[in-house]
Amino acid sequence: MRKLVLVILVLTLSGCASVGATRLGNTSYPSKPRNSQIDVYMGENSVKRPYVDVCLIDSRTGTTLFENRTVQQAIENAKPKARDYGADALVVIDGKTEGISLSGWGMGSAIIKAIKYLPETQN
Repeated sequence: MRKLVLVILVLTLSGCASVGATRLGNTSYPSKPRNSQIDVYMGENSVKRPYVDVCLIDSRTGTTLFENRTVQQAIENAKPKARDYGADALVVIDGKTEGISLSGWGMGSAIIKAIKYLPETQN
């Protein structure tokens, strides 16, 4: 009986969030402070100022019963990685929420492009 309880506990609590990034281009930028604001855009057409692509981020929430398993949480999880790469904003390319299935409690995931604003030119 103890083994069954232990197995159920492990299955309920396992499933960590993950965030991976791939640099786009050859330019590196200094990291931003932990509390710096990161803007979020739902698509490239929403960005109204010039920018360069910094990195591509694949963000997934944890899959435990007690995790926030939404796309919004996957976006929030990506912000520290964007700061590490010196980005000013995130552009959400794709996001989805998977429901509960036989293999897990579901998860939120997002493919996100981190961008750096370019200085605005003055005429």
